[in-house]
Amino acid sequence: MIFIDGSNLFHACKAFRQGFKIDYEKLRDALAAGRKMIRAYFYASFNPENEEIKERQIRFYNAL
Repeated sequence: MIFIDGSNLFHACKAFRQGFKIDYEKLRDALAAGRKMIRAYFYASFNPENEEIKERQIRFYNAL
């Protein structure tokens, strides 16, 4: 199983380079290379006080 900490990964990418994008499918495949992958999990949180950002994040999570 693969567990991806979405918030940590987001902030690491942001610190690395503005606008840096991750291909989550390629990341999953690279992490599972040479192993039998059972399942991949992506976990993160959102700020419930900002409805616009919350809705964008929920759409993103559902797309994954």
